[in-house]
Amino acid sequence: MPKKNLTLTIVAHEGYIRHEEDAEKYAPQQAGIFTAISETYLPLLKLFAALEKDGVPFHLNMVFSPTLCALLTDSLVQTQYLGWLDKNSAFGERELSRFGTGDKRRALAESCLTKANEDRRLFADEYGGDILAGFKRFAERGYIELMATAATYAFLPHYADLPKTLCAQVEVGLLSHKTYFSAKPEGFWLPYMGYAAGIERLLRTYDMNYTIADSHAALLGKPLAQRGVFSPVRCANELAVFARAYEGAAGGSASLPQRGVYRNQRRDATFEENAGEPFGFVGEVGARIPSLYKYRPQSDRHACYDPAAAEAQAKKDAEAFLAEKIKLLGEAEQAGAGTDLSLAYAFRAQFFGAEWHEGIGWLEQVLRLSGSEYPGLLTQNVALLDNQSSLQKIALYPSAFVSADTFLDNSNAHLLRYARKAGERMTELARRFSCTDGISFSALNVAAAHTLLAQASDWPKMLHDRLFPGYATERFAASVAALTTVFDSLGSRGVSPEWLVQAEKKHTLFPWIHYRVFGREK
Repeated sequence: MPKKNLTLTIVAHEGYIRHEEDAEKYAPQQAGIFTAISETYLPLLKLFAALEKDGVPFHLNMVFSPTLCALLTDSLVQTQYLGWLDKNSAFGERELSRFGTGDKRRALAESCLTKANEDRRLFADEYGGDILAGFKRFAERGYIELMATAATYAFLPHYADLPKTLCAQVEVGLLSHKTYFSAKPEGFWLPYMGYAAGIERLLRTYDMNYTIADSHAALLGKPLAQRGVFSPVRCANELAVFARAYEGAAGGSASLPQRGVYRNQRRDATFEENAGEPFGFVGEVGARIPSLYKYRPQSDRHACYDPAAAEAQAKKDAEAFLAEKIKLLGEAEQAGAGTDLSLAYAFRAQFFGAEWHEGIGWLEQVLRLSGSEYPGLLTQNVALLDNQSSLQKIALYPSAFVSADTFLDNSNAHLLRYARKAGERMTELARRFSCTDGISFSALNVAAAHTLLAQASDWPKMLHDRLFPGYATERFAASVAALTTVFDSLGSRGVSPEWLVQAEKKHTLFPWIHYRVFGREK
């Protein structure tokens, strides 16, 4: 009997948004990481602890981007998060006094207030502010397989013809993984599953064993993948590739959060007129800052959310998800695949909790059901590569999981020209100053970090999504300017020590970076 397996990969990424001075001015932009900690990362840790306590043998794959790791381990961000939780607690106390005993919203407000206080206890006391260490412990126990990814979650196909820039993104991503998790990864996650010819060679030179690509990479490859997305394939250099199984918007898991019974994550109680202003949930420019308090279901903007009904629906949806995947694997077997079959699924971490409040409960049911009713069904990617040399060998088709205009439309196309030029200039600096020390060495390291930051996919995506476009432009320009300052200064009078001190203080991303990563080509 051929084996039939599913793999689930959870991809956690946050853009590097960090502000020490004028923190209140940038509170709306920074709130994203705070919401993700409370609604996604802490609930995931609580879920994993509960499953371990109950003896449920769960297996997942996870990706933590280097920028997210830097934020989660930053003492400034940790302190700011605790301040955000305190604002939630103060707001919750006001909400309890606002609602009468017969108001259904009171029970919801009590639940949200309890969560705010519990999150503070978990974060500060149980994890000591370092929740990344919690995920590391579950990885060391074999529950999670951790994959590496690019340094600043750059869309790699845009730099495929700049090999040294591409090397820098991959190498710094791997160094970050080693720094935070003290382990060598088997797999490398391509941001947005962006693949272009040649990337597979680079990953293999860094001793990566596999990656995950969009389904089109295999389905349109040469020769055609004989088993479609039901089996990994391999490239000419033996790099294994999982083709991500497609979850369509209609009827697939991507559409689940829109069910009427589920909580509406966009209807925040603090978004009501002046409701959050005294508690710091309105930024300086009037932008609303999200909180933990949400009372409405998707179905009716005036109705009250019913947690019990939502929990029951999440369990049904989890059962339906697994039943559908078992059916798909069975149909593939009947079609004559004649070998081990698998389906690889990948989800953004924010999908669970932050975007879909019941997503954590759905995931719990999937993991519990797979452990009891379908033992051995859920596994990790690396466990499916025992016979890697027997996988079909194909040339992958260039592809990505995002549309072409996400990073190249009329709102953001101009950024790529500067980001590529930054890579070229940093490569030139690494060549010219192959051996240096002192202030020049520190300045070159700052320039290297800002070059990588300028290439982050977050800035063009924010422009494309019209999410704080002014801020995205400002941050991108600041990184390009930092690189330009070092480039011009080292070619003339030297770098200003005052400027360098301020640059190192403002952004602490990759404090261990060595600018020579832009001098390597593999």
